[in-house]
Amino acid sequence: MASASIIYDTRNPKKDKTNPIVIRIIHNRKMTSIKTGYSCLVDDWDEDKLKIKQSKNFSNAGRANSDIFNLQSKANNVIDKNQKKLHLLTIDELRNLILDYDPEKEKQNEDAEENRNYFLKYGYEVVERLIAESTPEKDRTGTAGATETALNCFKKFLALRGLDDLKFSDFDHKVLQSFEADCLSGRLMGKYKKKACGINGLATYLRHLRTVVNLAIADELMLPEKYPFRKYKIKRQKPQKRAVKKTVLGDIRKQEYEKGSVMWHNKNYLFFMFNARGMNFIDLSRLRVSNINKDRIRYIRRKTKRVYDIKLTQEAKDILQHYLPGKKETDYVFPIMADILDRDDMTLKEKGRSQADRLKQHNKYLKKIGGSTFTSYVIRHSWATIAKYSNVPTSVIKEGLGHEDEATTQSYLDDFENEVLDDVNEMVVNATAEGEKQPA
Repeated sequence: MASASIIYDTRNPKKDKTNPIVIRIIHNRKMTSIKTGYSCLVDDWDEDKLKIKQSKNFSNAGRANSDIFNLQSKANNVIDKNQKKLHLLTIDELRNLILDYDPEKEKQNEDAEENRNYFLKYGYEVVERLIAESTPEKDRTGTAGATETALNCFKKFLALRGLDDLKFSDFDHKVLQSFEADCLSGRLMGKYKKKACGINGLATYLRHLRTVVNLAIADELMLPEKYPFRKYKIKRQKPQKRAVKKTVLGDIRKQEYEKGSVMWHNKNYLFFMFNARGMNFIDLSRLRVSNINKDRIRYIRRKTKRVYDIKLTQEAKDILQHYLPGKKETDYVFPIMADILDRDDMTLKEKGRSQADRLKQHNKYLKKIGGSTFTSYVIRHSWATIAKYSNVPTSVIKEGLGHEDEATTQSYLDDFENEVLDDVNEMVVNATAEGEKQPA
């Protein structure tokens, strides 16, 4: 048991015959003391009340006593707050804790800790953490941005109920059910969102909110038994068809645009990505001349960190002829993000937003080139589907796309399976309609 007492220490009188007043700390049968900075004559000390008497020798006794009592109170505060670990502390460690104790700083820490008990405050802290942990090699600003968007949507959901935030202790599956209802009904439509959130859009929000909840449980801010996603399952809906047939790509190839125009560049990006097994647009924007060696491209996909080594097709080589001349090994191949990526006056977060804007612009031009549903992701799905129509095994397509498992690849090929079944069904129906002889 530790204690802190005010002591009038008469063992070592000063030259002016006064004795120091100290705070004596006793812990684990050992003793030490903390100087108060005050001393007085024996006649000026009240041993019963443990304070300095007001006298002609000590005119500021009131202030001195206040300082002494505050120091004792500070020592006892530290002892109380560290009761659970006192047995682990030496007396010198306890003394240092008392000397370093700052009530104002502790109040700030307590406020910060209280804030962490709230979902949104903690969620935005996670966003800042992701940004702080980002490096050029491991850029997490995309995840941070997506998490922030999900939190902003949840913030609007709470605002409709007159709430600024939600305690983790109040976050249950019923909250998620209400959030789902608001998203799907269109109640959470923003300034730039013209229609209600779809099932898959909602699923994206919920996955990021679930990550925040999981981190909160890991940080012991939420009890595992309160996990709201145990009774609530995130729903998914089969996405609309993304792949296009090779005849569509053939028609786009025939389209001609003025050399150097925005449409000309975006058509080149489209076919280079297609020739590189459905390369991601973000990876395309970061492709450097050094990634191209003779007739091969070698790069690391940012999303999965997987290494791709792809032989250049003739079409890809023809496209590169427009971009490589006069460039150094460290230069970017395509003028997509070259004006931003290596800037020192922009944060990773700012670069991430610019990157998202450039992707949005690219998709806008792709819609003009290939139709209202054409996006950069259509290119990747089309590569997979056309490969399947060409009798390439799913296992090989999986390797080409760099998927970890065939289930992911199969989700790209669902449309193929449906079209094959449609063709078979039509063939069977036509056979009966034409009166062909059927087996008994």
